[in-house]
Amino acid sequence: MAKIDETTGKLSGLVGPVVLIDGKQGKIVRSKAVSSNHKTEAQLRQCEKMRRASRFLKPLAEVLKQLYVEPVGRSNYQQAALSQTMRQAVDEEGTLVAERVLISRGPLAQPQDMRMEKEGDELALAWTDNSHTGGANADDRLVVVLYNPSCPDVCPYFTDATRSQGSCRLGLGKFKKGDYLVYATFVAAKGKQVSNSCYLGCC
Repeated sequence: MAKIDETTGKLSGLVGPVVLIDGKQGKIVRSKAVSSNHKTEAQLRQCEKMRRASRFLKPLAEVLKQLYVEPVGRSNYQQAALSQTMRQAVDEEGTLVAERVLISRGPLAQPQDMRMEKEGDELALAWTDNSHTGGANADDRLVVVLYNPSCPDVCPYFTDATRSQGSCRLGLGKFKKGDYLVYATFVAAKGKQVSNSCYLGCC
């Protein structure tokens, strides 16, 4: 809002889209500043995607550090995981779809036909041996990650079960009550290679 000095009669302040100020050489007229914080709807949606993805991945930081070993052109595993989750696991409404999240990424073959069944305090897992296919080894070890985002609580099982073994059982007695998301992947017995993870559901 502009003001008139009653003594000098000078006008200063905001007049429509311009601002009147006193400078060293007299009155100066400037355009009204435009806030740099103004974001378009598309930018706001992108910010919401990043917020949802970051919040979901934060408790998984240690797991990602061990299992996201192929950044796929990104500078580090955190950026690679965030990018994948934002692009593939968060929809336009900002809803995160857990089964689309990859908690591991690498060149080994994914688990094939992985099945899961909860039996009392145990989790029974079974899969098809695909060690004869490219990018797979018979002695690849199974890793299962249980994650409850609401706690949050994360428990990775680095098992001795091999790809060729085809099944294993995990104890669940130590877990808190709640729905745990279950992801599975294979890691090479030697070296740091891993497969892309697969989502098995809730237990």
